[in-house]
Amino acid sequence: MSLFLTERSVNIFLSERSVRMYSGRMVNSDPQTHGRIGLATRSRIRDTALRLFTERGFEGTSTKDLADELGITKSSLYYYFSSKDAIVLSLLEERQHEIDDLLAWVRAQPAEPGLAGRAAVRWVDGLDEGVLQGMRFARANRPVMRRLGGAGAASPFGFHRIIDALVPENGTDADRLRVAALFEAGSSVVLAADDLDVNDAEALKIAREVVRRLAATAADAVDGRPATRAPRRAAAESA
Repeated sequence: MSLFLTERSVNIFLSERSVRMYSGRMVNSDPQTHGRIGLATRSRIRDTALRLFTERGFEGTSTKDLADELGITKSSLYYYFSSKDAIVLSLLEERQHEIDDLLAWVRAQPAEPGLAGRAAVRWVDGLDEGVLQGMRFARANRPVMRRLGGAGAASPFGFHRIIDALVPENGTDADRLRVAALFEAGSSVVLAADDLDVNDAEALKIAREVVRRLAATAADAVDGRPATRAPRRAAAESA
């Protein structure tokens, strides 16, 4: 069943099973269709918030500013997100899923030299313009990132768990720094591009080139995991 609304600029909010209707548009009340509309609206809110929070700062952007930019009421905005914090937390959750996927991949790999470099290459190959915007937001709003995501989120993504997985327990701070540098190199390139006349596509291309070169030259210097695991295997075999 479809409903048709003719009033100007009316937003009707019912339950999650209801239909969200806009002026002059016909919206199918099918739950799947409604769900897709809801996801699209949430995505638009998050994308717009990310841009405004980056340009004006988190504290410098009010919910009214965000609603006005989107062309909706504050009530409409609150239907999807209860606060500005909730928007940021949803973005952090999405980024966390990406970290989880990379961490699972790292743990599934054999412990051998070059793993940190391959992990960094895998990460930079997965970057897109949406992720770049998240990196810009993180850089511009470090206090908010620390407050909502913890100290590890203050860097563009908070790779501390990845670094923990790649550096052995007996690794030094220098070992951790070498691994962190592989990931930060890609971030540095795309963020430096903001001050230059380089578009996102070109910045991503250069970031991948830089990380690949670093990974190729640092393979033997970065990975300490094999040195830690090999004695354990030898001890097990001798037992």
